[in-house]
Amino acid sequence: MARVLVVEDDPETLETLGRLFTRLGHQVVLARDGVEAMKRLSAEPIDLLFTDLVMPDQDGLGLIREVKRDQPGLLIIAFSGAGVGGPVDYLKAARLIGADATLAKPFSTEEMIEAVERVLSG
Repeated sequence: MARVLVVEDDPETLETLGRLFTRLGHQVVLARDGVEAMKRLSAEPIDLLFTDLVMPDQDGLGLIREVKRDQPGLLIIAFSGAGVGGPVDYLKAARLIGADATLAKPFSTEEMIEAVERVLSG
């Protein structure tokens, strides 16, 4: 299975997503924001970045830009509940700058699994 970096600023959601990816058979690395995620990405190999978009310190859009510059082949799934369909559509922006898939919060476990399987299978 894949080595997944999950990035989410809400500690409870971060732990829940980490447990879910582990149950699905993936190796999981956790980060609370984009700054911590970049440290993890430079320290260890990652197959899939699963990131929230609205976070303090460094948001997911900035993280995606950096990742695409430094590791253009890294697979990325972005998720957010902020600005979906509004004046600033974060999910659309994430796709435009390189996310392979996006999920609108709240998303179901089934939606997440489908997106992960689709992205990982190429």
